[in-house]
Amino acid sequence: MPFRYGIVIVYFLSMYLPSFAQECPTQFGDNILDFGSVQTRTTTIKKLWLKTSPTANPIVIRSASVVSGENVFKVKLPSQILINPNDSTEIEVDFKSNQNINFSASAFLQVQCTASGATYSLPISLRASCNYPDTVYNFTQNLVGAQLFQSLSAYLQNQVVLDYKQARTAFFSQLDNRNGEVECVYTGRTIKTTTIPDPNQFNCEHTWPQSKGSDVPPPESDIYHLYPSWETANTKRSNFPFGNVTQNISWQDGGSKLGQATGSNEIVFEPRDKHKGNVARSLFYFATRYGNRKGTNDTQGFLTSMESTLRQWCVLDTVDALEMQRNEGIAKIQQRRNPYIDHPELIDRIYNIGNQPGYPKYPQPVASDTFLTFGNVGQLALYVHNTGNDAAVIQTVDFRNASGDIFTLAQFDTTIAPGGRARVVINSNKINGSATARVRFAAGVPAVNVFISTLGTSSIASLEGDAPIFAVEQNVPNPTSNTMTQITLHVPPQTVNATSLKFYQLDGREVFDATGLIEWSSGGKGVVQLGEKELFQCGQFAMYRLTAPGHSMAKVMIVR
Repeated sequence: MPFRYGIVIVYFLSMYLPSFAQECPTQFGDNILDFGSVQTRTTTIKKLWLKTSPTANPIVIRSASVVSGENVFKVKLPSQILINPNDSTEIEVDFKSNQNINFSASAFLQVQCTASGATYSLPISLRASCNYPDTVYNFTQNLVGAQLFQSLSAYLQNQVVLDYKQARTAFFSQLDNRNGEVECVYTGRTIKTTTIPDPNQFNCEHTWPQSKGSDVPPPESDIYHLYPSWETANTKRSNFPFGNVTQNISWQDGGSKLGQATGSNEIVFEPRDKHKGNVARSLFYFATRYGNRKGTNDTQGFLTSMESTLRQWCVLDTVDALEMQRNEGIAKIQQRRNPYIDHPELIDRIYNIGNQPGYPKYPQPVASDTFLTFGNVGQLALYVHNTGNDAAVIQTVDFRNASGDIFTLAQFDTTIAPGGRARVVINSNKINGSATARVRFAAGVPAVNVFISTLGTSSIASLEGDAPIFAVEQNVPNPTSNTMTQITLHVPPQTVNATSLKFYQLDGREVFDATGLIEWSSGGKGVVQLGEKELFQCGQFAMYRLTAPGHSMAKVMIVR
């Protein structure tokens, strides 16, 4: 489907909200960018304007990210943006989804304030209510899990089902008949017919086997799971469950196979690729309409062992024109549509179709920043967004691998609702230090780690008199090219032999010592080149610290 663009709406921030001392007077605060009601499978664009005050210093928007449980919002920031005092810029935000539910997210713009040197994030909330253009499934709006399953099941109950002979006549003579020929769904073999053929040649395949609960009306004659099949293929399939055959193949024809899956002794039947999704959507329909039925001696429903594989098949073999045409034809007869053909994405919103439990409740906190940089003594905030479906409760915030009381906690929000975010305010009490801020949660939820550091103006200034400076320059390029980056550093010449350059992961663990890689020149200037091997050891982010007697300074490196 081609993209259809919605109305472009501009939000202009004309007031400069109070900020922390190290932040420049441009921020979103708790403003909400609400996309309102939009249609599924369409792209809607809105634009944000950022403006600095006349007395502000320039700021740099370094990057943008969206934290959400679903990838439906996108902040378009092609490159770093410089905003001068009393100037403005626009940033585009796109939304698109195929699900008819309400969405919420947090967008974070990473800002570098040229006045203080601080690097931090500005948060803004994003919201959208997505709706299907067709009205048939309005009752599914914003439903997930067991509630969605039960609503679909209730919709399917009020249907018209033919008797068995009428059902077979319908698909042999009409629904699956193409110019007087009917094709076996498993092998591709065809037969010329305009009515029910000789059952010894072609017959009716019950995708949900009769011996597993489809032997009596109405499931016996529900056309949504009935298909034309060559007699041999139908016999070979029997009542075996579906699966991916990888070994001990006992029969195959036209791409369909009978055999065993890897690591299993169970016999399974694998339909050809072009029918895999049809099988899955038929079985999901059956379980929703009639329940996860089982055979007389079975301990579990027929769908249970296959569900994960069938979900994969739905993605592998998407709905094509013929399947949709068949759906339309059956709907005219049975007065109900197969929702998993009209909207296959509904499957993703039901945790388990075979047993219909709700989604397990769990919080999933994500930090706004991987690193937070203080320019000097003062306060900055980091944010934690909850992408889970249960509240996250912050218990404590501590600082690992910190020297003394260089960082302390000012305040934090304790509870983060699903789709919401909390603010954690941190004090920087001294310059030239670093630590890992660890936000810890209740109920065994994994902690969120953020590397924090203070640069401090004195760490890059000249020393007294004619003494050389002590500084480590930002690696170039940053983000790296993945194959090479270079770091230039400056130390007093008399400290060269006592200088070290070490790399750490953001949780404080040392990655490697690069001291031996420094190539020194006169005046205490050193150059370090890192290759692919060293960058691989760093991971996605790393902190490197230059240390000499009486001096210490750190920078953060981003590895693409």
